[in-house]
Amino acid sequence: MTAPTPQPHFTLSLTPTSPTCSLTSTSRFGLHLTLTLHRTSPSPLTLSLAKTPLKELHGLEEIAHITDPSGTEVEFPWGIGCWEYDEPFPSDEVFEEFEPGVPFEETFWLIRKGPGAQGGELECLEKGAEYSVRVSSYLLASFGKWRWGRKGELLAGGLEEKREKWKGRDGDGRGRIVVEVSEPFTFRTV
Repeated sequence: MTAPTPQPHFTLSLTPTSPTCSLTSTSRFGLHLTLTLHRTSPSPLTLSLAKTPLKELHGLEEIAHITDPSGTEVEFPWGIGCWEYDEPFPSDEVFEEFEPGVPFEETFWLIRKGPGAQGGELECLEKGAEYSVRVSSYLLASFGKWRWGRKGELLAGGLEEKREKWKGRDGDGRGRIVVEVSEPFTFRTV
């Protein structure tokens, strides 16, 4: 009988790039995400981020739940994605290798309407307001397919070999991981 596979533990931090967000100046404002595999983990871990907001973001609501002073959720524009095709196996680019204690970091910038923008997040905010922010449940649901080991080893070989390595087996890299989430925060708009 083999020993059970240890459950991965991550720390996820979401913080503002500044305590204030200017709706009129050229200074940038964003939400900085840090995801770190605990140092006590037995080895590197490879996580499939296919069809998750960390690889295919459709809207800021997938990263952060932002509410206005009345407690109403801010609704940001969404880019519509289509996953109706049958992908034989996700591309190697959507897999991320995590070393214990080494952070994965990304900043999600709030932008205005214009070329390259999905819709203009800054226009969804009101000047002079204080907004509350916490990690989105969409993001927390993104960590369901993982394997202990290095990305290169787990994705080596042909399509069938990859499928076999990533096929679900009890206690072997499927299911939610433990994610300790940072406290909610607030920011003001000016």
